[in-house]
Amino acid sequence: MKKIIYLLVSITLIALLSGCGTAGAFQTMNVTTVELSKPNFNIAARDVHGSATRGYLVGISYSQGSDIGTFALIKVAGVEKLYDAAMKDLWNNYREKYGDPEKKKLALVNIRQDTEILNTLVYTQAKYFITADIVEFVE
Repeated sequence: MKKIIYLLVSITLIALLSGCGTAGAFQTMNVTTVELSKPNFNIAARDVHGSATRGYLVGISYSQGSDIGTFALIKVAGVEKLYDAAMKDLWNNYREKYGDPEKKKLALVNIRQDTEILNTLVYTQAKYFITADIVEFVE
């Protein structure tokens, strides 16, 4: 009987110690200064948004500002790089509504970031949102 208990405890510890863990924040540091004091731009779009999600079984997620962390056993949905996926989603949403941004002189302004966390007993989900206004520079 003791061997079975030791085996169950060992399996439980191995499962807990070999789980998934992620944490990270995208800390922006703008190297380029954009001055919007001259009338050389138009507002191309307002409140363009993007989002990304990831989900895990048997775990917990936490959020502190734009930082999301997760400790869980099994990843079942979503992406690892939430900021990157949310930014791509933002530009895809812009493209669908306003056309291809490739040959335009655009900049994101008024960038807002938010997170949403869902923790249940068996499932945890982290969702990251990014919203921005987009300006287009004119000659």
